[in-house]
Amino acid sequence: MKIVWGLLERPDELWAKVLIFKYLKKTPAGLVLARKSGFSAIWRGLLKVWPSVSNGLHWSVRDGCSTRFWMDRWVDSGAILIDHATNIQGVNPSLLVSEVCSINGAWNSDFLFLSFPER
Repeated sequence: MKIVWGLLERPDELWAKVLIFKYLKKTPAGLVLARKSGFSAIWRGLLKVWPSVSNGLHWSVRDGCSTRFWMDRWVDSGAILIDHATNIQGVNPSLLVSEVCSINGAWNSDFLFLSFPER
């Protein structure tokens, strides 16, 4: 499990880059391990612990400057917000969370009311 955590925490290190390039793929649900034949015993071990690690992961927004409001899975439910927008023609996919939330943590309520259906 320690290796998987290191892979996620330090993806810019050479060993992590090699494993990511060879065995991971991006999907709408996030990064997933690709099942391949003929891979090492170490990788088979990583495959066994991946479900436990991935179930415990959550997105950390921090200042919101690197989290895309519409396209990243940053809300607690794991939803992608673009799937819940009322008018996707007006959606800017690169809009950041920091552009919708002020420094003091207040949301731009006008934007939110226009973007999502009432419940």
